[in-house]
Amino acid sequence: MAEMAEHGYNSPRGRAALSAVNRQHGHYAISNDDMRYVLSTFVYDPIDWIDEFGWRPLHDHERQAAFHYFREVGKRMAIREIPEDYEEFRAFKTKYERENFRFSPTNQRVGTYTLNLFCSWYPKPLRPAAGMAVRGLLDQPMLTAFGFEPAPAWVVRLVRTGLRIRAAVVRLLPRRRHSKLMNPVTRSYPGYPDGYEPGQLGAYGPPAEIDPELLRRSRD
Repeated sequence: MAEMAEHGYNSPRGRAALSAVNRQHGHYAISNDDMRYVLSTFVYDPIDWIDEFGWRPLHDHERQAAFHYFREVGKRMAIREIPEDYEEFRAFKTKYERENFRFSPTNQRVGTYTLNLFCSWYPKPLRPAAGMAVRGLLDQPMLTAFGFEPAPAWVVRLVRTGLRIRAAVVRLLPRRRHSKLMNPVTRSYPGYPDGYEPGQLGAYGPPAEIDPELLRRSRD
């Protein structure tokens, strides 16, 4: 996703990245509503995060740009019935969460693996604190869906206050001159340390029959 945002979804690297995303989705029977929902999280979750912890509020043009950008990405993923209006898509996301967020053991397994992966980025002595900090940032519906215990109230206050202090500091820093969207290549990436091609990324499963319309849109 970062490759598409950095280079554009119509660039050679963007097209290759989009093809990799479509290839991975093609291994699974995913409903259109599930695809639409996940697409909506790429639009609104970053916006909500920036509203609460960003160093400045977003302009409405930036909000609309995020919506239209990911709407075009969704079209190239053959996702159907994506709303044409910013607020309509937001309402879809809210309704989907209200109707579908509930606990299941598979949620807990995936959530635990993801949390452990995040914590692994930190030195071992700090990993319990990192996990607690993450739980301090999750709202109750998300905690319930994953089966996670809420963090203590003092942790919630500490983490959120720390992020707001960070925003105040970032507001005073010089204007950034270079994009930081693409993280440095890590040892887990194919081709390390000489770089990679977007088509090399992603998890590879058994061969599957991929929707030809999805492939056509990713190329177009």
